[in-house]
Amino acid sequence: MDLHDFEDVAENYDNYIDAFRVPDEDLINFHLELAELYGGAGIVDIACGTGVTLIPLIKEGYKVIGVDISKPMLNVLERKREKLPVNIQRNASLIHANMTDFKLVKPCSLAVIPRSGFMHLLLEADQERAFTSIYRNLTQEGILSFNTFDPNYELIANNLKGTDPSLVFRCEYTNFIGNKEKIWERVCFDPENQVLSGVWTFEEMNAQGKIINTRERPLKMRWSFEPEIRYLLRICGFEVINIYSSYKKEPRKYGEYLVWIVRKKIQ
Repeated sequence: MDLHDFEDVAENYDNYIDAFRVPDEDLINFHLELAELYGGAGIVDIACGTGVTLIPLIKEGYKVIGVDISKPMLNVLERKREKLPVNIQRNASLIHANMTDFKLVKPCSLAVIPRSGFMHLLLEADQERAFTSIYRNLTQEGILSFNTFDPNYELIANNLKGTDPSLVFRCEYTNFIGNKEKIWERVCFDPENQVLSGVWTFEEMNAQGKIINTRERPLKMRWSFEPEIRYLLRICGFEVINIYSSYKKEPRKYGEYLVWIVRKKIQ
């Protein structure tokens, strides 16, 4: 199991993401712009999680299919959808499936993998299967957006697999039942397999600040090199349109995230 497969993580996800102070505005605006340009024949939101992009898209009237491997995350999203007006609810449908192997009834003109969803694929073979699966579910010249990240060599060197990496404080937030929680993270890196392995420790406190519960949850992600992703895209039938360093569409700069926009090539 990985971090987002745990029910307690899914229930608290929106709360601790807010505590990370990672603004959603740029991410949402980026995907709304993509939808306006390419989403006319339907959108598939892959690794949709609790709906950070799906909810704003359906509120704007777009037809969106949410796909996620985590049933707990989809359960949270479904409850959020049920609180919306019926006419907006109808714009979304949810599928519990792996991005490496899913099938839509009808292909979409836009596929998006927001935030770090693609990076949870730990093998190059799984990345290739995901691109192949997405290709099959896109219309002719359909668009895909996803993001990866460059390796941080200093961080890797200081936290190599087999060492004892330091514990890092991530944030404090209020959980879904109203208690304060702190998140601590310990991460190590496996350069041979390009995998980041982390353990998140959640400390739940009562009103007096006493720790009443501690939970450990694993997290694994894969970093990829730009030429590696370009090659996989090419053999899977995609061509690169743009690469940005952020959802603000900042120019590509090494050491930052890579936000990819690619197109299904005409055969």
